[in-house]
Amino acid sequence: MMKEFFIDLPGAKVNYEGQGMAYIAVPEGTGGGKRPAIVAVHGSGRSAADYISTPFYIRQRDIVLEQDCIFAAISNCADVWGTDDGFYNLCLLMEYIAQNHNA
Repeated sequence: MMKEFFIDLPGAKVNYEGQGMAYIAVPEGTGGGKRPAIVAVHGSGRSAADYISTPFYIRQRDIVLEQDCIFAAISNCADVWGTDDGFYNLCLLMEYIAQNHNA
C-alpha cells in the first residue's frame, strides 16, 4: 500500500500551465524511520501525472516503492531539469520531500 497525492509545489517557477505540479508516493508503514527518496527526472512532454496513468512509468514508481523508498516527480513542461527554472523546481521538490516526508 502507499499514500499518493499531487501538490502544486509551493514556490515553484511556473512558466507554463501545469508546471510545478508534483506527484509524491510514500509507502505505508516502516516504523517511522527515515527513507530514501527517488525523484524521477524526465524530459519535455512528460508530466507528474504520467506516474499514475502510463504503465511504463507506473512500473518505475512501483519498483521504487517496493524498495521502501519515497517516489516523486515534478511537471516542468518545457523547463526540463537542464534549464535554470526546471533545475530550481527539481531542487525545491527534493527540499519539500526532505522537510515533509522524513526523507
